[in-house]
Amino acid sequence: MPSRRVLVVDDDPDARLMFRLILESGGYLVDEAKDGVAAMILIRDLPPDLVVTDMVMPRMDGPELISRIRADEKIAGVSILAVTGHPEARERAAGADALLSKPFDRAQLLALVDRLTGAGLRLRVRPGFALRRCPEPPPGPGCPSRRRPPAPAAACRRRRSRA
Repeated sequence: MPSRRVLVVDDDPDARLMFRLILESGGYLVDEAKDGVAAMILIRDLPPDLVVTDMVMPRMDGPELISRIRADEKIAGVSILAVTGHPEARERAAGADALLSKPFDRAQLLALVDRLTGAGLRLRVRPGFALRRCPEPPPGPGCPSRRRPPAPAAACRRRRSRA
């Protein structure tokens, strides 16, 4: 499955770098824009799976970017994560799918990004392995399409506790 694409929009280059490092460590492809104007150009050329935008920026700020994305029917379905350190900007984040307050930690950011991109629902399947549905009801004690019988629940708990 191809990696999910995230567009980070922030006027602070250090913030963009921090977002890039965290998101790339989570397996995401990251594009950057320094403001909403540059972001709209990138979004129209290659719509990302998620836009992570700061709320306070020059030229076109976060709320204006969010409203323009939502108004354009070709890109209105793009998920948006608004990021702010200003309590008064929270109300202005209407239209975003989620809001993340600064400061935040890596796990918090990745959990939100996974949820918004659907990456938490990804299945990791070996190449050449086909998933097939069992007929209802499964014949005999198990589904014939499984490669090996399922492990007892106790064995699964032991394996998880070792990791």
